[in-house]
Amino acid sequence: MKLKFHNLIKNKLRAKKNKVPLKIKKNQIYILPTRPGFIFLLVVLVIFAGSFNENNNMGLLFSFFLFFIFLFSTRETRNSILDLKINSIKIENSFAFSKTKVEFNLLTNGKEKKAVKINLKDKFVKIEFLKNNLNINAKLFIDSKARGIYRCPVFKISSSFPYGIFKSFAYFYSDEKQIVYPSPSKTPIPLTKLKSLMEIQGKTKDKNKDEDEFKGLKNYVKGDNIKRISWKSYSKGLGLFIKDFNEEKSFDKIIIYFDKLKIENLEKKLSKICKTILELEAEGLKYGLEIKQIKIPPNSGPKHQKICLELLAGYDDE
Repeated sequence: MKLKFHNLIKNKLRAKKNKVPLKIKKNQIYILPTRPGFIFLLVVLVIFAGSFNENNNMGLLFSFFLFFIFLFSTRETRNSILDLKINSIKIENSFAFSKTKVEFNLLTNGKEKKAVKINLKDKFVKIEFLKNNLNINAKLFIDSKARGIYRCPVFKISSSFPYGIFKSFAYFYSDEKQIVYPSPSKTPIPLTKLKSLMEIQGKTKDKNKDEDEFKGLKNYVKGDNIKRISWKSYSKGLGLFIKDFNEEKSFDKIIIYFDKLKIENLEKKLSKICKTILELEAEGLKYGLEIKQIKIPPNSGPKHQKICLELLAGYDDE
């Protein structure tokens, strides 16, 4: 029953297009009593019943006063998140079954806010104080699912400030995608299999030719092969240089062929390729990836690695 109610709320808010950037309005806020709120109401009813039975006017007045506080707190609790603006949601890419960082950018356009909580199931981040007209970033770490590309989960923002008798809350989401890479295997593809699984660009040709002839030194650029760094020049305080040759050596540019990796289990195969990409990137080698009709030419760097891993994340065998 709880799951059906939750899905109903999710569908309702998506129909209302409750997505960021979002300024929370009155009709988007739900209010429910908290456990202390139910206890408070029960105490009020007991005082009222006892005072009415004993014809105690002071007791009746006191119960009416407490009941007024109970009703008044609904307005104050609603205002604790009213007009709060959620500017953006940023979901970091992550590996399967690890932690994913979600960053929210919030802004108050009215009164200062206190004790605001953003959560997804049992994971939450609490913001104790939000100053007026001041942007603030809040970080929440959630559990990643299996490999794939998912829609942004539905988050809940809530507060029980100031009395703790009621809790006001609202749901929101965004068009941001949650991309989950395959979980890297413990070991990459062995080097002995690289020749059969990967096409080596710029193979060494005739040994009599001077294609591997040393040309000189050139300035190091991020992404260059770290194995070619001239440590001798660096130790002399001349700066960071790499050795330049006419032709690149074997394994400087590699293409990983998905179909040539003979592993029956799809997820194990993707995990193996994922680990290999991470290792090649760490070594400063240039690598490419070919899956079915999609070809990513050899390159290196964080952006290139991200493109390759995203291709693995969204791979569908069907």
